[in-house]
Amino acid sequence: KLDAASKEFESVFLSQMMQTVWDTVPTDGAMGGGMGESVFRSLMIQDIGKQMSQQGGIGLAANVRSELLRMQEGK
Repeated sequence: KLDAASKEFESVFLSQMMQTVWDTVPTDGAMGGGMGESVFRSLMIQDIGKQMSQQGGIGLAANVRSELLRMQEGK
């Protein structure tokens, strides 16, 4: 469960980081913008974060897992 929780944490962190990047991409134009694009973009960013985490991420999951174990042991 610790592995899953730490990978999920990293996934959410990466998604938040990617959201900041994607906020700079313009959505104007003939086919851009709107509620549909907003929803699709949000889901796409969450999926990118999840995929990045599953493929090794940035090493955050391992650190989170270590800290969770340390907290459980009461150290």
